[in-house]
Amino acid sequence: MQASFRNFATLGNYRNCAIGVVWSLWFVSIGAALGDDVSISDIEPPQRVLVISQVTRVMQGDTPTVSLKPGQLMTFTKANGDWRYTPEFRGWVSVRDVIPLEKSIDYFSKIIGEQPSSAAFHHRAIAQIALANFENALSDMNQAIEGGDKSTYAYVNRGIVQRELEKADLAIEDFTQAIAADPTNIQAFILRGMLLLEQQHTEAALNDFDAVLKLEENHAEALNQRGVALRLLDKPKEALAAFEKAVEAAPDFADAYANRAFALCQLGEFEKAVADYEKALELMSTQPEFMNDYAWLLATCRNESILNADKAIELAEKACELSDKPDPSFLDTLAAAYARKGEYNKAFDTATKALELVSSGSLVGEIDARRELYNQQKAYTEEEVK
Repeated sequence: MQASFRNFATLGNYRNCAIGVVWSLWFVSIGAALGDDVSISDIEPPQRVLVISQVTRVMQGDTPTVSLKPGQLMTFTKANGDWRYTPEFRGWVSVRDVIPLEKSIDYFSKIIGEQPSSAAFHHRAIAQIALANFENALSDMNQAIEGGDKSTYAYVNRGIVQRELEKADLAIEDFTQAIAADPTNIQAFILRGMLLLEQQHTEAALNDFDAVLKLEENHAEALNQRGVALRLLDKPKEALAAFEKAVEAAPDFADAYANRAFALCQLGEFEKAVADYEKALELMSTQPEFMNDYAWLLATCRNESILNADKAIELAEKACELSDKPDPSFLDTLAAAYARKGEYNKAFDTATKALELVSSGSLVGEIDARRELYNQQKAYTEEEVK
């Protein structure tokens, strides 16, 4: 199989393309409460909100299950009086403990205008991140850190912003600062490791994921990312073992199933891979990367019993529809699916579109070679990796 991997934060010319990054923010206390300019009627589901109360408890019936920190982001999906349901925490939260995300910038700006503090800038930065205002978020995080917030949380959150602004080296510096401030900061190790994978510093990334596992041996994301690193180091059996542990640690972890499927393909265990792709899509039915990778298997597998041109086309077309922008790898997969169906003209034209999106790298030659097969009325079949 081609060099490839699935990883939340990874960019580049890999068959398993990047999944939209979902960063976990760190939070700090600000000592705020629902303002006079926000009423309970402003908080109606579905809605994203930010916790502003010092003490916020998630309730299941009369039982508190989780305490949330100020700055926690969540989504409300149901209402019942003054309470709102959050699926992320599987419980109910009082509307008096939160502020609608769209009102949060003005809210924290008012606090900053009256009594500026590092915590207030930090909170406004969190809101800016959630609203994808990354330049403004960076400015606020700089203000927070320059104002005296040297906490591990501050460096993690600024690192998140640097990453979103494609300043990978600065992000790595911030995550390193966060680790120096707190050597048990699991999130900082994982985020730095993911960026190191992007920078192709695979051994260093592996060290970060191993550091997490020394702190928490069954950490599912660390196990998953460890598998990605091992796969890049051409250790598919060790990678498979890591993905299997990730699935054991988190049975609903869709990415671990998709990654395990890819590792199984590398090892020629295609039927098991099909089962894992099906499970991944059951857990995340609108994830285009899962669809793309599964379609590639169904269109190009050397085991004829796995081939399914119709399903490959369905998955590949859907992946292209769901992608934020035209993706050459997705189009390459769709072309292979058309060819497997015998629709060689469509395969050739689709491969041509894929080539138009790739300016350099090994993918150019690979797609062009497949396009020539389609011109010869032949489908592409992956060969066994020796």
